[in-house]
Amino acid sequence: MDNKAMFSQIAEITSCLYLSSATAVRAENIRSLGITHIINVTVEIPNLQLPHVETIQIHVDDLPNARLGLYFDRCADKIHQ
Repeated sequence: MDNKAMFSQIAEITSCLYLSSATAVRAENIRSLGITHIINVTVEIPNLQLPHVETIQIHVDDLPNARLGLYFDRCADKIHQ
């Protein structure tokens, strides 16, 4: 699988939790999977605005030393709602 194809897919982590790159976040993908919440962990990519989909954005630079742990509780709270 080439990089473009790999980054355009949404991976199912559990039956109700998915992970993807921004490339895969398209309205038709979100609707077909029944996704109701999106956590956008980017600085430069705006939230996708869709009816019945709640989004939150966490501004974190895409760097190996980014301190993602600072945001785990906020994300976990949203996932477990």
